[in-house]
Amino acid sequence: MYQSKIISYLFFFLFVLPFVIGQNSIPRNIEVHARVIEQLKGSIRSVPNLKLNLIGLGEYTTDGAGGFDFIAPVYEFNRYDLQLNIEVKIDDYEIISPYNGIIQLDTSGSQMVVEILVIGENLDEEYRDQIEKLSKKLLKSEQKNNLSLRRINAMNDSMLKSINRNEKKKTEMENVIARLLEKSQTEEFEKKTLAYDLLKAQRELTEMGVFMKAKDNELFIAMEERYLRQQNYYKAISADLKDFLIHAKDVHDLLQYLEKYFRPGQYRNYTSTYNGTLKAYNGILEKINENYLDYVRGVRRYWGSPLIAKQVEDTFQILFDQVHYPLFEPSINEINGYIRQNKKRKAIKAAHSTFHELNPLILNLEKSVNKTLTILEQEM
Repeated sequence: MYQSKIISYLFFFLFVLPFVIGQNSIPRNIEVHARVIEQLKGSIRSVPNLKLNLIGLGEYTTDGAGGFDFIAPVYEFNRYDLQLNIEVKIDDYEIISPYNGIIQLDTSGSQMVVEILVIGENLDEEYRDQIEKLSKKLLKSEQKNNLSLRRINAMNDSMLKSINRNEKKKTEMENVIARLLEKSQTEEFEKKTLAYDLLKAQRELTEMGVFMKAKDNELFIAMEERYLRQQNYYKAISADLKDFLIHAKDVHDLLQYLEKYFRPGQYRNYTSTYNGTLKAYNGILEKINENYLDYVRGVRRYWGSPLIAKQVEDTFQILFDQVHYPLFEPSINEINGYIRQNKKRKAIKAAHSTFHELNPLILNLEKSVNKTLTILEQEM
């Protein structure tokens, strides 16, 4: 892993060129294969012939296996945040996953599979009470921490799995107690032993309930903390890499017009813009140099993936070892040297050469930045 860089400064007002993103009015489609399943106490089953309303797309009915397919159009404006709200048309059922019935569609491909978990009106009341408490905790966390839909759904699904595991264990223990009660009524000679076993099993069931409740609370708190850490790291990494690209492009664009530097009467603002732009570039470079090692360590810890941490580290390596140190720094220092010596032709020639050399390097860095941020966001 890299050690902290020693930055030699370029001599450096932010100059941002206008950039307009055209919106593509022709959508591409995602084929979504969905299945509706009902959560029972300790088990699940498919829900056939269930009517659903996909807001904006229309009404659908599940087949005999609880499945249905639909097409979701992806436009330029929603390709990073395509959400779909699902409503159950029958009062007997309620959607518990995805959270609030809102699906976050994966727009990176052309197909995806979605599982919709519902509960019916005949569900065990204790289980339903746990679901309601979970929903309240998620709503509170969502409002307090401004968590994304993807993170809330991940927390919801993890907690539902934990609740289901607990319910399965409780059901198994309840079955043990039921068998002991039945046995105690028929086998007189073992009544003392059975009474002891029954008391022990009932105590274990009570203790298990207290323990599971505490563990679920710990799990929720741990997930909430992890997602908050991920959110903070993602925001910081994204802001710094995007800022670097902006300032690098600003310097890059100014280089092709360096002759304006030597015509102050005609281009009065160019000199201050040039120096200010280099200063802004230095500022973001210094910030990244101070923080990127912590970013890599944070990704390794809170994403729990060496591969993702390696992707983040590789992007910073491209920034330092392909863009800044081999070309940006020496070229700008050379150009500034010519400017101080008033060697106009050499300064302009060096600037034009650097402009063309930097173009593919900045494009390559931008690709790596986009890939890194996409991976970080998808894996949160």
